Amino acid sequence: MSSRLSCTSCMFYVAATRSCQATGAYVPKLPADHWRSCPRFALSREYDTVANRRIVARRDVVNAARAANAVEEQQLREQGAAADAAGATAATAGGRAPLKADGVRPRARVLKQGGKTAGKVRPEQAALIMIDMQMGFISEDSSLYIAGAAASVEPCARCLETARTLGMKVIHVRREYAADGSDVEAPRYAAWLAGGKPLSSEQPASLRCPRALDPRLGEKVIVKPRYSAFFGTELHQSLQDAGIRTLVLTGTTTPNCVRSTAYDALSLGYNVAVVEDATSSRSPKVQAANLRDMAVAGVQLLSSQRFENTGLSRLEDTEALVRLKLQQGR
Repeated sequence: MSSRLSCTSCMFYVAATRSCQATGAYVPKLPADHWRSCPRFALSREYDTVANRRIVARRDVVNAARAANAVEEQQLREQGAAADAAGATAATAGGRAPLKADGVRPRARVLKQGGKTAGKVRPEQAALIMIDMQMGFISEDSSLYIAGAAASVEPCARCLETARTLGMKVIHVRREYAADGSDVEAPRYAAWLAGGKPLSSEQPASLRCPRALDPRLGEKVIVKPRYSAFFGTELHQSLQDAGIRTLVLTGTTTPNCVRSTAYDALSLGYNVAVVEDATSSRSPKVQAANLRDMAVAGVQLLSSQRFENTGLSRLEDTEALVRLKLQQGR
């Protein structure tokens, strides 16, 4: 076993790399074909087998879900919407699509085990997170103004109404700086100070949200100290206590607070969806680029109209599907 663990070339490479990184010198490279015969590398691959299986399983599930969604949407366009698609009846009647009682429709592609369907996202296990929709980011008079935030107010309001109709948990995440600036991010401090200290007690109006986005009785409001809604807050514990497994994110800004919250949520094992038009950035180009990046990382994207029409039925419980796939040895 000791012979398999040792490789003089690898050991020298690791030591040399650490030394070069510490001094800023050029990092040497091993010959390109070294890894083919290296016993140390071969053994490390054995140790990585379980991790690799999980990565492959997650990739396969996400790709299969995307392909199935594309097929379903094509069928809806060709058939004028099937009986279980929420848009057909509403289009004929001239109204909005009704939601099923539990917000979930059967999906032919989901895996089944023991008579129970995996892959469904249920309203009682999902939460809508409204991030930083405050006048300090929405108003053009604010030094922290986000150009696309105002246009997202109406989609955010519709998402709130849909979540409440479905019976989802709703959490409002806010930002409130100390008046002395002690908790303002360093890169933002100059603009914050020059603008008269928005999102602090110095400008109370900047702390408020538009009336359409006001929390209702029983909806939790969390004040966060940094970009991510999970950093230094009780959000994760609140979600765990409520049995929440899926998060639908809305708010501003997409590159900072929404994206960091999404990645923290993925790291904590949640399914994550972002509502494209209910989030905002400083420009359409920035918005599109960040949404693409999050989609590659496993975040599910949907529009506010799709969320309103089909609820949670088009989202996947990816975490459950991956666990089931691993248990079945796939």
